[in-house]
Amino acid sequence: MDNVFYYLLKHRKIKIILLALGFIFLFIFMSFLRFKMIGSNRLINAYPSLSPLYGLVFGPLYGLAIFLLVNLVKYIINPKAYYFGLFSFVPPVLSVITAGFLSKGNKKIPTIIYILGFILFFLSPIGKKVPYFIILDFLAFLLVLEVGDKITKLIFSNDLKKCLLGSLILSFSSIMVDHLYGSILGAYLLNIPPADYKLAIPKYILERTTMSLLGSIFIVLTVEALKEIIKISDYLEEIIIKEFVKSEVIKNKEIKIDIDEELAKKYGVDVPKYDNIDKELIKIFKAVKK
Repeated sequence: MDNVFYYLLKHRKIKIILLALGFIFLFIFMSFLRFKMIGSNRLINAYPSLSPLYGLVFGPLYGLAIFLLVNLVKYIINPKAYYFGLFSFVPPVLSVITAGFLSKGNKKIPTIIYILGFILFFLSPIGKKVPYFIILDFLAFLLVLEVGDKITKLIFSNDLKKCLLGSLILSFSSIMVDHLYGSILGAYLLNIPPADYKLAIPKYILERTTMSLLGSIFIVLTVEALKEIIKISDYLEEIIIKEFVKSEVIKNKEIKIDIDEELAKKYGVDVPKYDNIDKELIKIFKAVKK
């Protein structure tokens, strides 16, 4: 099954509602569940756990917009909370972009983001002295290369185990992007000693594992809840099918009706006009579903 959220966002009213809810939820969530930052008494919150969900639901563009807007508002309210200044926006934004593209079956952009991050890290003082610090980041990169284009099929599978597996991979892959670029900023801007990075390895493994699990739970609950809502909502079901037909069938394939109309009329067969072909296809999809 394709990413259902992609088709829902094509509906104007639903898109506005989802974007508003996404902004409000992220704004509130950023105030809770905090972790101590490596080499500092400052705290970071667990909102990177939402980047995989926002990438899945909103895609790379809208996900990027929400994360930027929320962080900008938070920055204006309390700039001291952003210890990298405006650079603090980089890790979460790249994280949600990664999740967004992976949710579209595109692993090229996430691959580029990871490779660029590895280059920047290994050129940093920390990268030269503690190169093994990003071992989990490299593991996430390998997952992107191996199954990055199959994640959506796993998440929207009817098999709950596959859904959970896909959610874990998406969550881990995007959250480690946040960690990679956060580590880069710490190395270049905060002058954190290499010894602190070494000591922090067990802590960050626990921290990012927790975030990844939390992120996957958000995804599974959201996807499963949507499936149940669609089952009882003919309105949403029709929107999804209609947008699917427009995007994947009519747009990408030229439909030709090569039928002898006189012969069809003789035997009482209705020939759908091209203008109404989307309605006819919607009927077919609904019939197949039943």
